Amino acid sequence: VSLSAIEHFGLGTYSEGKYHPYYDVIAMRKMWDMLREGGVAYITVPTGGKFIQNSVHWRVYDLQSVRERLVQDFCLDKTVHVTASRLVVAGKVRSPKEILTDDEVSTFDGSPPHISSLFVMTKTKITRLAPDGR
Repeated sequence: VSLSAIEHFGLGTYSEGKYHPYYDVIAMRKMWDMLREGGVAYITVPTGGKFIQNSVHWRVYDLQSVRERLVQDFCLDKTVHVTASRLVVAGKVRSPKEILTDDEVSTFDGSPPHISSLFVMTKTKITRLAPDGR
């Protein structure tokens, strides 16, 4: 379980030393490595319509960067997007704790306040091939 933490990894938020723009990717790989096959990961991160990396604080993920940086080899089982506070999404004022669709998340500019998304993912056997066909 990772609740609103991965978006900070490698950006200096936790005084972890040298800036590293891919510690979130590395953290998800470590999570995948630690789980046994069939294990489930629950993560929450801020989401919006574009990927934002604000060094020394946080990232906001668009749905493509969620797939590329966080889901990786997991099987994405469930996604729930919730407004963290009152904000405007797709031209409508939304109240805190409203559930949003992927399409609505894709239209949001990603600035705080933000949309908080839960991703439920299962570790499955990797079926992709190495570049040499193995």
